[in-house]
Amino acid sequence: MKNEKRTIVISIILGLIFLIISSLLADITNDMYSSVGKFITFKWLINLILVLLLSLILIIYHFRNSSKRQMEEILNNQKGFTEPTMPNEDEELDPLKNEETYKYILENLSKDEKELLREYIFNDTKTRNFSYRNGIAMGLKSNNVLYISSNISRGPKLKFPFNIQPWAWEMLIKNPKYLK
Repeated sequence: MKNEKRTIVISIILGLIFLIISSLLADITNDMYSSVGKFITFKWLINLILVLLLSLILIIYHFRNSSKRQMEEILNNQKGFTEPTMPNEDEELDPLKNEETYKYILENLSKDEKELLREYIFNDTKTRNFSYRNGIAMGLKSNNVLYISSNISRGPKLKFPFNIQPWAWEMLIKNPKYLK
């Protein structure tokens, strides 16, 4: 929200600067036009160059802010994720209840999710790198099958390490039927 307001304010300021420069050039070129003649093409060329320069400045500014905004969104999305908490000492831990939940999650995986998890198991690795924009990995993360182990990206495309949860690893090793 702040960045959008900032972009609007900068656009207005640059627009006003353009109008001031344009009107100054119009006064200068009108005087010169009467004495020189076909100066209108030069006047048009200068105005075109100014418009292109101001547009370029706006594009660069907007691009820099949008990439910053994307990183802020990524970090904010990760801050919103809450890990499951352990029960208090007063509450009993019911492993059967968790196991039923885990079975339900693994039984209802989509074809793409199964394919992604198959690569963990068949490659015997507990970590793979994905972008935050990978919907399959983020879906598995929201179901608590995967988790992001580090906020540090790897590679040029902002890929982050996604680890498979220990419970998912064990259940998929014991029951590969979930991946078929």
